[in-house]
Amino acid sequence: MALWMVCLTSSSAGAIEWASVRADRPPCIDGRLDDPVWKVAAPATGFLDFLPEPGRKPSQETEVRIAWDDEGLYLAFRCHDTHPEQIRCRLAKRDAAFDDDWIGVILDPMAQGRSAVELMVNPRGCPMDALLSAGSGGDDVGVDYDFDAAAVRDSAGWSAELSVPWSSLGGAVSRRVGFFALRQIRRTGERASWPPIETGNQNWLAAGASLDLAPEIAGARAELLPVLTLHRCETRDDRGGWRPGRARPAAGFTARAAVSSGVALAVTLRPDFSHVEADAPQVSLNRRFPIVYAEKRAFFLEDRDLFDVAAEGGELAAVFHSRAIVVPVAGARLAGQIGGANRLGLLWVRDGAEGERPHSALWVRGRSYLSGASFVGFYAGMRHDGAADSRLAGTAGAGRTAGVTGLDADLVLARGVRVAAHLLRNVGTGRAGGHATALHVDWCGAWRGLNLVYQEVAPDFVVPTGVLRRCDVREASLEGRRHFCPRLPGCTRLTAWISATAAGACTGAPTDRLARFGIRLETAGPGAVTFARTLGAEWCAGRRFDAGAWQATAESAPRSWLRLTLGGAFAGTPIYATIPAQGRSRTVSAGLTLRPSAWLSASIEATQVRLWRAPRVPLSEADARRGRLEVQPHRHFRLRATVDAGGGPGRWVTDFLAELRIAPETTLQLGWGNAYEPGGTPDGSDRAREVTRVAFLKAAYGLRF
Repeated sequence: MALWMVCLTSSSAGAIEWASVRADRPPCIDGRLDDPVWKVAAPATGFLDFLPEPGRKPSQETEVRIAWDDEGLYLAFRCHDTHPEQIRCRLAKRDAAFDDDWIGVILDPMAQGRSAVELMVNPRGCPMDALLSAGSGGDDVGVDYDFDAAAVRDSAGWSAELSVPWSSLGGAVSRRVGFFALRQIRRTGERASWPPIETGNQNWLAAGASLDLAPEIAGARAELLPVLTLHRCETRDDRGGWRPGRARPAAGFTARAAVSSGVALAVTLRPDFSHVEADAPQVSLNRRFPIVYAEKRAFFLEDRDLFDVAAEGGELAAVFHSRAIVVPVAGARLAGQIGGANRLGLLWVRDGAEGERPHSALWVRGRSYLSGASFVGFYAGMRHDGAADSRLAGTAGAGRTAGVTGLDADLVLARGVRVAAHLLRNVGTGRAGGHATALHVDWCGAWRGLNLVYQEVAPDFVVPTGVLRRCDVREASLEGRRHFCPRLPGCTRLTAWISATAAGACTGAPTDRLARFGIRLETAGPGAVTFARTLGAEWCAGRRFDAGAWQATAESAPRSWLRLTLGGAFAGTPIYATIPAQGRSRTVSAGLTLRPSAWLSASIEATQVRLWRAPRVPLSEADARRGRLEVQPHRHFRLRATVDAGGGPGRWVTDFLAELRIAPETTLQLGWGNAYEPGGTPDGSDRAREVTRVAFLKAAYGLRF
């Protein structure tokens, strides 16, 4: 085998580099580090904690080795543990083992420090993955990447191997790839990395190690995912009988290819969205703003970070929100790096939602990087025809086009300061002129942080290709937070925060005046207790109402087979009705998860909201409940059963899914689901009436060229 040793060098800028070349034969991904490649590849050691106490040496040693070839990247981890019997691990579905011990890698295929792929595996080989975007405040676990992983436990700890095809990183990879290696030790609450992650550095993602690849690695690759689905849908008629439906086959595909170094094209026809589990029920009683559900569909999750607009959030939920596309018929996406410092993205989708005219949506995005993670960019999102709401297209009728266009910037400055801003404006038929602006200033240190936010959304601003939670508002807020490591028994981290918010309509009339403070105590195990207090007022229909609130939550996993969550809130709120009145609300939530064995998991969650008019006049209450049972005798085969109650007005839903995952993108699924509503039966009884039931069989097979 022709293999050159992976070695560590330091660049002139001080960044760690892996000076390496390829191996002829890839290692066998079985979790055992007995392949010839791992015997000669140089290990990286010296992991340091970034949580809970940055810069501290972790309690256990970790080694990582890397090799690569034309097909992909290979990683091997050796996780030493002085108490291997305390390692936390279980068999679980994808993205459901974050409470376990795990290892992982952060890969930045463009080496720009703006977004990266996180790939992880627990000691039983259960995979987890996420999309990490700089400045987003969290990981997006909805996206699924094509990679293979395996792990093995032994008397000295455990070991793991990962295989990451280059095509799974978006179809195109630059010659230089940035990365971090990660490890979590769950019983101590530690997360460590190599190279060290500087939590006080807003540009930390661009400060990782780098892998210098051969030029041909960044060349063209292609991938094809054909999908065949057979489904049958039956509905109840007015007399309570079943109206039979025909079994309908549907074929589709998604194809990806690297057009050039750093640029990838994806095309889809009737794309497969994997029959993802329905959104968890949410209580919608007396809500001030509409409910927003997260995107779960694979085609829209890829390269999504590129289309996000800087300084979003708060009142402006999302200018790019792909769930505005209900039934995608066809789509195409071109995204990548051009000229070294520029990124361009184009996304077109045809929507054929039932009950509406078919319409098209087009997003165009450009970013020019200045240094590290800093960029300036432009954005345009347009929707043509088929608008069910006349606000989206100016006036009802065919051939209308409406959209949003504008500029944004995200600048990482010295001493942990980050400044993000956007200026957006409506364009198109009958709806030009509405605008939205925002400015975020963040200062972040290893132990403290400060955030200043100002945003303005005009009364006539609309978002045809996204979701807008509120318009006609000007808001300013200031928040400060401080982290502590008190060294108390069982305590790993203490966070305290305080914030103040003032908001009003664009005419100057006040709408909110709030002050919040709270603490969060995190414990090993894992566990956390959070307490928050809000003081303030809210104006509704010109009247002032109390908006103070008490909030407390607790979560604990005292045993590897048990997890508990409890939450409660008591708040003042206006009753949003034709004639507003002062109201009080009480929210209680609880969750219980049992894992009696490595292959079995059962959970139940419940939330109840009760509303009354002050002083104590009961008005209404609503609740949502979810029960779930999962059996996973093997990491490639699982069974799932779910029951939701309160998922909508008077509805509850059940579903069953059997899934066999032969390879990361080769699956066979058999599913069945029922939707119910209470009452309405011919005999007038109160028992639930089944209104819809669906059965499906889906087969997907991944091809790589």
